[in-house]
Amino acid sequence: MFSGKCSTAAKQIIESIGSELVALYDDSKNVFTEFYGKYVLNSLIVESLIPLAVLNYINIALQELKKENNILLNAEFNKIGVK
Repeated sequence: MFSGKCSTAAKQIIESIGSELVALYDDSKNVFTEFYGKYVLNSLIVESLIPLAVLNYINIALQELKKENNILLNAEFNKIGVK
């Protein structure tokens, strides 16, 4: 576990704080995992915003065109007949 050049005093110091170092490492790993997960989720949301905004704009324009020209799509016409 220790290199051959490590003194007995250094070994004792390392062993005395070893469990604390392991706990700090585990804590940092957990924090990293939590923040990385949030980063990935936020990245996916940001990547989706522009396409969703474009689709919303297209939908609004389509609704306006249909209203101006008194047009119903087949699926919309079929829904009226079901009621």
